[in-house]
Amino acid sequence: GVWMDMFRKVIDGTIYIPSREEIVGKTKIVVINDVKSGNEEQMYATWGTLYDGLYKQTDPMNRGNGQWMDNYCYFKKTGRYGAIPMVTGLYDDLAKAIPVQVKKSNYTSRWGTTAKKTADHIGFLDEAGYRETLWDHRPITDFWGVAGGTAARLRRYGIDTMRGVASAPEELLYKAFGINAELLIDHAWGRETCRMSDIKSYRSKSHSVSFSQILPRDYTYDEAKVVMTEMALNGCLELYRRHVITKKIWIGVGYSRDEIPGTHGTVRLKDATQLSSLIQPAVTEAFGEIAVRTVPIRRLAISFLDTCDEGCEGYDLFTDWNRIDREKSLERTVLEIRSRFGKNAVLRGINLDKAGTQKERNEMIGGHRAGYDDERAARETVHAV
Repeated sequence: GVWMDMFRKVIDGTIYIPSREEIVGKTKIVVINDVKSGNEEQMYATWGTLYDGLYKQTDPMNRGNGQWMDNYCYFKKTGRYGAIPMVTGLYDDLAKAIPVQVKKSNYTSRWGTTAKKTADHIGFLDEAGYRETLWDHRPITDFWGVAGGTAARLRRYGIDTMRGVASAPEELLYKAFGINAELLIDHAWGRETCRMSDIKSYRSKSHSVSFSQILPRDYTYDEAKVVMTEMALNGCLELYRRHVITKKIWIGVGYSRDEIPGTHGTVRLKDATQLSSLIQPAVTEAFGEIAVRTVPIRRLAISFLDTCDEGCEGYDLFTDWNRIDREKSLERTVLEIRSRFGKNAVLRGINLDKAGTQKERNEMIGGHRAGYDDERAARETVHAV
């Protein structure tokens, strides 16, 4: 499954594993555990105030105190700071070159307050500090959101630092980058105008239903076509479950080892619908036009865009409403059976194709194998094809 594919990417070099030299070279702060007596917490755990003023969690998932023994959530409060490693010792010249070394037995006097931590460069970076330390940093592509294309366009105007962006006329930047200039200007000044309250109050203007998967091996065009058909049919059932319809569907295809860039396209239907008899043929036809047939396929994605309530459904005067009602009744019956007996209680013939993945994916949770408690439970799964 997912883990096997990750290991393949490690082997072929897609996922890079840094060397010890690289990891130690990037480590700026280390805690040395030199405490040899006391209880288990005193001898083996980092102290509770280590991350005070940094990213200590204080939400209900941590009982409100952020202590490691009450930590039921692995998220950090902010992504600004890396984890501080604790080691038993520094055993060679490479490790001993880490700039800030704090002995656990001495932490009260060394890091007793947030101000003392800030003196060791693990405090916060405010706007003034940002301008003082990073305005003239090169290359500018080291900054988040500034890719090679943006940097090349800035160079046309003689700009290669964030100081240059902050000093440039805003009219020039808006002419060159459009609305994206606003983000670039805020970035240059070290400003973040989006607050947590903005994020929590955000409501999307449009909604979609999306599915994607990394195939277990390189698939031929014909094999990938089977999987894309499954994804389209499964997506229609999800539209029924959510009581929504769509008239625009996006599909994407990724290729093995990124031999060529991915291809994608959008299907536009005449009417907004959730009917598989209308959606599946359109998706299959579009896949035939989009997918490159001579290159192995490894990734597939489909999104049902701009969904709206099924009450908005409408067709032309020549529509056979009896046929539509029969199809809807059948699909909702399938949903009811699946909700009672499991997703594999009812399968389509295409799901039994050797290239198909839907049957196996129905047994997964979050893309991972869910498994059964015993073999008997697996045998008792009913398949009505």
